[in-house]
Amino acid sequence: MVLAPGLLQDSGTFQVVAHDDERDDLFAVLRALKPNAEFEAYSGAPCDFVLTTEPDTGMEGVRILPLPVGDPWGWWEWSKRAMKDPAGLVGALSTGLPLPPNAEGPGNGRERDFPAGVLGAAPPKLIRKIENVMERLDDEASRECYRSVLFGTPEQLAERYCDRLFSTLQYTDYVRLPPNAVIVNGGVHDGSEIAVFSALCGGEPLLHNIDPGGFAYLSAYAGRWVHALGQRCQRVALALADKDGRAELALCDDGQMSSRFSQGDGPSDRLKFFPAMTLDSYVGSRNIQKIDLIKLDLEGAEETVVPSMLPLVRRLRPQLAISIYHKLEHFWSIPELLMNALEGYQFYMGHYSSQGYETILYAIPEERA
Repeated sequence: MVLAPGLLQDSGTFQVVAHDDERDDLFAVLRALKPNAEFEAYSGAPCDFVLTTEPDTGMEGVRILPLPVGDPWGWWEWSKRAMKDPAGLVGALSTGLPLPPNAEGPGNGRERDFPAGVLGAAPPKLIRKIENVMERLDDEASRECYRSVLFGTPEQLAERYCDRLFSTLQYTDYVRLPPNAVIVNGGVHDGSEIAVFSALCGGEPLLHNIDPGGFAYLSAYAGRWVHALGQRCQRVALALADKDGRAELALCDDGQMSSRFSQGDGPSDRLKFFPAMTLDSYVGSRNIQKIDLIKLDLEGAEETVVPSMLPLVRRLRPQLAISIYHKLEHFWSIPELLMNALEGYQFYMGHYSSQGYETILYAIPEERA
């Protein structure tokens, strides 16, 4: 199983099964990344490896390379943008590009800006709180990650991003999933993670995809994986909240729905009510008896959803992958909450952009670590 192209062998002949409109871009990425390997379209002729980006090919023994289509900080979208610059991709791979071509940030640019080093002059009480979180992370890589995001320079963040871009994928670090994993995928939008979760589980997960917009903004690529998974990929048009009923969210121009702008933060925000449930209520309504992973990327609603789901987490002991970057205080308030509330868990940090965005807290039960 292969989740990122940097994990491929450095040499050998690969035949690639890919959709026609993605194949040329993929070959450009792979040939730049692995110059000593050969990549060609699948023909059935003898080769060292068969690599597929497609779900449900019916082929045995293939290596699966899910494309994070729609993820502006993932290697796929980033590479396509970089290739518009004649030296972009190769330059980025060899020397590290200071920022992606979309340097103003992903999506519609509405994410709060987190200038590097902003916490250098923070009050001593806040520094102690951050240091306490850092000390309770369970490996040095996570402590380095956390330190870099909060105190690093822009150059350090960009270098760190480029070093890891082609060898990791968001929401998957530290997570171990069985073939029949039950995953709560909170926050879907374009669904770039659906292919990744399917590949990680060998194509046999049960995915509960919970988003107030359902699959309205799903990318065509994610749609192919949804179709292949069939009933194993559930569409749940709900907002996760701290109580059942309705949630008032702001609908942004790109289709994302955010609690952060509930007072209206610009002309593109349109307030709208959506059906809402707590995660505990949803799990009870579906009679779910086990959860292997809860992933939450809720555009700021994590601050209310995470506290409300703690009894469920203590009972079922899933792995957690929680976004902590939508508000600056989430970088320490959400880790502190979970670290204080969950016994027998290990905590790790991952970061998947060249700025402050896309920082993920992983909480892994000791029996799964």
